[in-house]
Amino acid sequence: MIHRTFHASRRSTAAMRRACKIAVLVSFAASLAAAAQDGPPPAPASIDAAMEAYEHCHWDEAFEAVAALADRGDGEAARVALLMLRHGQALYRREFAVTADRRAAWLSALGGTGTRTAARAAP
Repeated sequence: MIHRTFHASRRSTAAMRRACKIAVLVSFAASLAAAAQDGPPPAPASIDAAMEAYEHCHWDEAFEAVAALADRGDGEAARVALLMLRHGQALYRREFAVTADRRAAWLSALGGTGTRTAARAAP
């Protein structure tokens, strides 16, 4: 009796392992399919989510996040993106490059509410 229980338990463990492997593969395939879809990556949910990356000194991630929000017309994100663009080398030890058209769109997203520092010409 003990011998049968042991083998049954071993079989169910092997079945669970197979099921877990299948679940991992299905999850991986779903994430690949989502990544393969056309269109820009989704923007962060809010400026708060973008600023969390900033507060943890993840400068590239923070800039990408505020830039994505600024591209969608978020004035506060545009202000932060323009400030990061302007002070990139001095404060973050890196250059954040954007096109003139993108920068102009961010300036218009400010809607006259931005600071003079953010609105100055980028170096």
